[in-house]
Amino acid sequence: MPDLEDCPPAYYESRDFIAYRFVFANLDHTNNFLPALKISPRRVNSPSFASDTARCLGYAFSLFDTLENARQRYRQISRFNRNFHKILGTHIARGQIESSEGLASPPDRHGHISLHEAESVDLVAKFRVVEEI
Repeated sequence: MPDLEDCPPAYYESRDFIAYRFVFANLDHTNNFLPALKISPRRVNSPSFASDTARCLGYAFSLFDTLENARQRYRQISRFNRNFHKILGTHIARGQIESSEGLASPPDRHGHISLHEAESVDLVAKFRVVEEI
């Protein structure tokens, strides 16, 4: 990750929590456990990631606090991005994040949590698919 000012932000915390993530059925799929800007590095030059704050979010791992919030957000994004499922998956997985595994934001109004993972954390082993979307 590039050196970005205040990234992750000072209010992010190390904590234990249950999280949900969009994935492909095969948990070994390349995109399952990468942040948006690592999946599509060219996006760093797009207007969506013009600020350091936005780029910081782009390098964070996207999670949700509840299964229902993950479902709702998937439906919302799919309405305006018909190819969303080709990039981020067709299933939802559940995992246990431990405080030693990174710094997490509090959930936003959609239940979205940004996680800046610690070095050498293997999140694949921590998640299991719970449903197809």
